[in-house]
Amino acid sequence: MYFGYDVCPKCMNTLIEREQSMEDENDFEEYSGKYCLVCGSKLVLACVGDKRIDNTLYKIILSEISVSDKKNYIEILKKLDIDISLEELKNREIVIFEGSAVDIYIKMEILDNAGMKYTVVPKFPFARKIYNQVCFCSKCGGETVQKIENHKEYIKKGFYCENCKSWELYYSLNRLQLDDTIYRLKFSRKEIDNKTDSGAKSELLYELDNLSDIKEQGDEIIILGKAEMIYDILQKLIAMNVAYDITPPFIHKINKYREFDDTLIEEILESNKKYN
Repeated sequence: MYFGYDVCPKCMNTLIEREQSMEDENDFEEYSGKYCLVCGSKLVLACVGDKRIDNTLYKIILSEISVSDKKNYIEILKKLDIDISLEELKNREIVIFEGSAVDIYIKMEILDNAGMKYTVVPKFPFARKIYNQVCFCSKCGGETVQKIENHKEYIKKGFYCENCKSWELYYSLNRLQLDDTIYRLKFSRKEIDNKTDSGAKSELLYELDNLSDIKEQGDEIIILGKAEMIYDILQKLIAMNVAYDITPPFIHKINKYREFDDTLIEEILESNKKYN
């Protein structure tokens, strides 16, 4: 079970536990639908962990600092109400703050934004999210909105500034990744064995040996799986001209199979650049 904690991206003064815990840490939505009682901003997911925040005290220890950085560090630490002298910064490791998980989270966010290197002891047990940094546009300061753009081969999702017409943060998902349908694929083992050796045959046999959701009933091979996995197998079956049956009907376009070589690797890398 995982527990989520919200923060106000403007006030950045406390963490508020989500009302509902989740089975998976990635199941939490970015926004909880609640608002800050001080400034009215929408609360956003700050961190997630497999335990609740307790009374554990954490220490922030500064890493070694170069001579040229020390004055800048002191100015930044003053903003955190941490009073340290140049003499104290000569220590290779110095504890600059001790506090609860809530206090440490807020300090870590500020230190990270300032590019300061540090260590937390004991290790901070919550996975921090970046949403509080993208709730507002870095250009105009206006509030961003969550936006989804549908493209032919992928979906673009993230935080978008409608004023500047630009993305503050986004990621792309291939449509195969979004298809949670469980497909049932059936074909003949004997037909595969009788095919001439090829790259497609070698790769398919290797995949079949390593699949978990596979059954063999006599000559028939039956595979259950999501679109991404089924797509790879279909590519090879089609390349080998092997008959198959699939339910429900596979709705995605299947590109022609190509052997995995240096040229294909280069094309995959270029394709990934297009999506990011």
